[in-house]
Formats: sequence, structure tokens, C-alpha cells
Amino acid sequence: MFFPYAVIREAVPIMTAAAHFKLDLKPHPDSKGIFRTHCPQCEEKGGHSLTITPHLGLFTCWKTRDPKTGKPLRGDVIRLAAHLRATDENPAALYLVEAFNIPNPSEEVQPKEKPMKAYRTTPLQAAEAPVVPKKEGFDRAKYQGNLDRSHKLLEGLDPEFCRRADIGVPTRSTFKGEIVFPVYDQDTMQFMEYVAITWEGKIKRYKRRGNE
Repeated sequence: MFFPYAVIREAVPIMTAAAHFKLDLKPHPDSKGIFRTHCPQCEEKGGHSLTITPHLGLFTCWKTRDPKTGKPLRGDVIRLAAHLRATDENPAALYLVEAFNIPNPSEEVQPKEKPMKAYRTTPLQAAEAPVVPKKEGFDRAKYQGNLDRSHKLLEGLDPEFCRRADIGVPTRSTFKGEIVFPVYDQDTMQFMEYVAITWEGKIKRYKRRGNE
């Protein structure tokens, strides 16, 4: 599991982590703004080898040497957790995530589905719709006669289902060569218009301009 370290550093101040690990911090007598305590990993109580600088978000363990530099071990809140838990930084980071319940901003948010408009319904809902009179200026029966229910574009669909749902591919006139289906009023189931789906997935509405 990947978790951005920067998010952890921002969510867990180093002094908050120190309190979580029950470090008994005392102000450093010689350095203002620095706190010190014994290091649970390196010494018994009473020492003060572990120092924390809150405004920098850093700690230093003067008893432990950094294997890469040979200098006293120094680092951020994640490295502090790794040192106190005697583990690597990645397990320490995941420990802080769980301990402080940090949400992961890298998780994708699922897009919300767009609701269907109230006055529309789907071809499946319209399949059992009652037969209604044709709209003035548009001969629906004539248009239905031009619909090919077995067109190759409808491969995989039962022709009888296409007939009942009034889905087809016009052989001539409006939307020729495209899949069309009817749109009904959701409340009255009154036929409203035909629309077509293009190859680009866009919906084209048939603007009625009188008889075909």
C-alpha cells in the first residue's frame, strides 16, 4: 500500500507522535525550543539522548549512528516512529496512518452517476407502453416501417425485442444508418420523439419538421 509521506508529516506533528509513544519530554536547559528525554531504544530512564525540535519537525538520537552517514540518527516523524518501533520507515508510516486514522488522498473518488431526467424513460421501460396516436406532423407508423430490426448494428439483440422496444436502424430518411430508439414521457408514457446514438456515443435528437 502506498501512502504519501508528506501527508503523514502534515497530519502528525512530531510532538503529537512523541506523546503517542509516551516520551517524557523536558525543555532543553541550554537550547530554547528544543526538548529532550531518554531514548527507549538506546538507554535506561534518566538519560537525555533523544532530542526533538518541534518547529523543524525533527528528532535526533545521539546514542544511535546513522548507518549511511555515521552521524547521530536524525529524521522526521516517520523516522522517529521507525526508530522507536525498531522497524523500517514504510511499516512505521503505515503504523502512523492506522494509529491516527489518516485518510489517503491518492484514492480515486468514484464519479457520481448523473440522474436521468424526470420526463424521460428508457427503451426497456417503454417496451410495454400502450400504443398512442401519432404526433401531428410526424407519421410514426411510416417511420417504424423504415426501421430495420435485424441490421448488423443490432447484432446480438433479439429482433422481436427490438420490435417491441421500437429499436431499429432506419433504412432511409432521418438517422439513416444509425441506431434509434423512442423517448416517452415518464408520467403519461406518451411518445415524444426518436433519438439516435452516434458512433462517438453522443445522442442526437430528431427535430420534427412536419411529415417525412
